[in-house]
Amino acid sequence: MTLPALPEIRILPALLLCTINFLFAYKYSARVTGYALLFSIAYTALALLAILSFDTLPERAFHRRLRLGYLFAFSLALLALFHFLPVERVRVDRWDIIQRFWDALFRGEFPYAIRSMHNNPPGPLPVYFLLSIPFYLLKEVGYATLLALYLFAGLLSQQFASEKTRTVILVLLTTSAAFLWEASVRSTLFANVVVFLGYAHFAERLRLGSNPRQAILFGFLGGLVLSTRGAVGLPLAVTSASLFGRSRRWAQGMLWAVMVLAGLAVTLLPFAVWDWNAFRSHNPIMVEESFVPWPALVFLVLLALFAGLRSPSLKEQCWYAGAILFGAVTLSFLRFVSRFGWEQSFWGSRFDISYYVLSLPFLLLALVKTDGTSSRASGAGR
Repeated sequence: MTLPALPEIRILPALLLCTINFLFAYKYSARVTGYALLFSIAYTALALLAILSFDTLPERAFHRRLRLGYLFAFSLALLALFHFLPVERVRVDRWDIIQRFWDALFRGEFPYAIRSMHNNPPGPLPVYFLLSIPFYLLKEVGYATLLALYLFAGLLSQQFASEKTRTVILVLLTTSAAFLWEASVRSTLFANVVVFLGYAHFAERLRLGSNPRQAILFGFLGGLVLSTRGAVGLPLAVTSASLFGRSRRWAQGMLWAVMVLAGLAVTLLPFAVWDWNAFRSHNPIMVEESFVPWPALVFLVLLALFAGLRSPSLKEQCWYAGAILFGAVTLSFLRFVSRFGWEQSFWGSRFDISYYVLSLPFLLLALVKTDGTSSRASGAGR
């Protein structure tokens, strides 16, 4: 008897993805057309329709060569974009922060005291800048997004057995208004999240909760990952609760947490020793705090820990991490709207909606319920 097919698409991640893409499409298409709202609604509706049509797509229509060919073609398009849109013409200052940070460091100046072209202080933590140095030397930060795209494609191959799932998620990413904006302005948020996802993937594969030595090693590595951007702490909390809380390995979990803090401290210590007074007044932790107040941050961390206890797999961790990050960015956005108004916060430069990109890879990985062939195939022989 053939069982009825269950839908493989999760509706809530799909809706959050569409919301993110609508915001990007609406804000940035308004710069080139007077029909931005109409365009954004049509774009979002088409994207949602494509997502909901996932179950109707035949598995046999997808194969590895198609996926790799598409990835290669998109890479060429991205390289062309980097060529015809030089970084000097990009007015978003994430690439500029990287350049000024390293310029200051090589001049022997305290790098966290610099300001970007828009007078913003450096927000990322030290390992973020360490990972960015190859792209600083190449004078093209956009290569970080290109490399992260290939790493994410590799992660899809590890997480999903179905070529259809791998290909569809890759297409959804590369046609996302948020991702296209991220790539064109040389932002690094997507690449930052991919670094964390690589860490979470290997932690899951190694069944981290069962080995104290691995807990020490991966705890320290987790501290280095946390030392890219403070927002990584929320998915890190989800992962830790999933790895140690679900198995009731509380002692190993505490050991892991101590090593995370040790790894983070090791990266901040050189700057504190260099100039303590400068570090007290110019450090990334102060910048992070300006986005989400401490009471809200404590609540979000506790929520992430609770969510991790309900996450038996990386895909479940991704759903909760993506949703919590989405909520954190929305909370920060509403806070800015209450202080500066909608016009300055959304259309102006008071708030950067690019932070929604932090949840994008998580939501894409959480989009499909199964990790193998379609439910139709698995039920056909029953």
